[in-house]
Parts: sequence; C-alpha cells; structure tokens
Amino acid sequence: MKFFENIFGAKILADCGHKTFEEGSIKAFGEKRKSKIKLSFSRMTYCFKCQKKMIIKCSFCEKPIFIGDPIVLIPPRNRFFQLPVGAIIYSKEPLLLIGCFRMDCITKKTHQKAFWFPPGKVKKVPSFFESAMKKAGFWSGTQENPYCL
Repeated sequence: MKFFENIFGAKILADCGHKTFEEGSIKAFGEKRKSKIKLSFSRMTYCFKCQKKMIIKCSFCEKPIFIGDPIVLIPPRNRFFQLPVGAIIYSKEPLLLIGCFRMDCITKKTHQKAFWFPPGKVKKVPSFFESAMKKAGFWSGTQENPYCL
C-alpha cells in the first residue's frame, strides 16, 4: 500500500465528504486541467468529482470555466443570441451572462470582472467606481449572486 501512496500520493478527506488524491486532473467539455487540492482551515475543499460538477460553459465560446477561473459578466451581443445548453445567467434584469476571460469573449474592457468560486458562486471584483463609492461609504460591497437563477 505504501508503494501506491509514494506514486500517487495519499488520499485525503475533502470537506465534501469524499476521499480524493491531493493532485489530479479534471476533464470537462473537451478540455483537461491538472489541479491540486490545497488544504486550509479558512475555506472548503472539494474532491475532483465535485469540482467537475461545478464546471460551467462560457455563454459565448462554449469552452469550460473551471473553479477559480476569472470570468466576465456580459450582456448578450444581439437580440437574436441563442443561449447554449449549460450556460449560466447571472442576472435577468439587466440580462447578464457568465462568460470566460478569453480574448474572444471579452468585447469591452468595461465588462464587470469576477471569479468563479465553489460551490458555484460568482465573486465580483469591484470596479474603480465601486471602490470609490465604498471608500466614501455609499456602497457596502457585499454583492453576490447564487449559482442558479
């Protein structure tokens, strides 16, 4: 048993309740990514099977968005836009879709930036205006949207 632990590493118990290796790879929507689970007391850890369930598709290029990836919140490009299967709507009013941070998907520098975090939450990065409003005491900065609408 020690032989396999030396090659593959020891299994750890993630906070989701599953046993998993510290290092592994996740494959989704035709892309594969190596990952390492970092244990800490301040945040939840998820096994690779649970992380795979949290991967979503970009609303525009349909490539995968993995946990921890930067994202943008983008309105549809035109009124005839067809939402792909597996894409996520961030808000309905105004309609904002979750897109990846690849160059093909970012059309303007002014799109709202954010990160995709477990368990499927968007954590926004405050814009310059929001940062100024927060410093002045006009904005609390506690804006989060759940995974599904």
